Amino acid sequence: DSRDSLFIPGLHPKLMTLWAESKDKRPGEVYEDSGCARCVAGPAVHQDMHDFLKDYGITPIKTHKQEEFIFGNSEVEISDCSFQYPVFLNGILRGSVDIARIKAPRPALWSKRMMKEWGHVLDFDRQATFINHFNLKYPFKNTVPILDIFQMPTQLPTSEIPPCFRSDPHDVCFTSTEGIQKTEATS
Repeated sequence: DSRDSLFIPGLHPKLMTLWAESKDKRPGEVYEDSGCARCVAGPAVHQDMHDFLKDYGITPIKTHKQEEFIFGNSEVEISDCSFQYPVFLNGILRGSVDIARIKAPRPALWSKRMMKEWGHVLDFDRQATFINHFNLKYPFKNTVPILDIFQMPTQLPTSEIPPCFRSDPHDVCFTSTEGIQKTEATS
């Protein structure tokens, strides 16, 4: 098995297992990690998400900033930027999330802050995630709480894409690490 031969220096063995398994995940699937203070992912995961959203005419918003991350191996990773992504759950745009990009290969991690903000409950007895803010329930995948943040609608007209995420925007949209704040038409 190619997963057994995969080795990335500095990556904790348990995280290595998740990373190897995440290669089989579709873009937008994030590990719900209650120990993670900030949403984060490696460059390949970000590229996969960008490629997926491009087919919908969506371009994530890049923010230039550096942040420090400490993982289970006690190594410090520095992000080179972050990207604001729209979040679609059950085919409905629910908001957006800011995910930092670090140079190290890491799966996408959904932070404790986002789980608290949207009222996530990780129920390990029922093997399900409850998102109380939207009254949604999702089963775990192979006993792991994984959320697909790109549950796209069957049809997505350009008019339903926030202007700031359109590949050819005609409007200006102001964002922050907390999500979309305000949109204004420029025409």
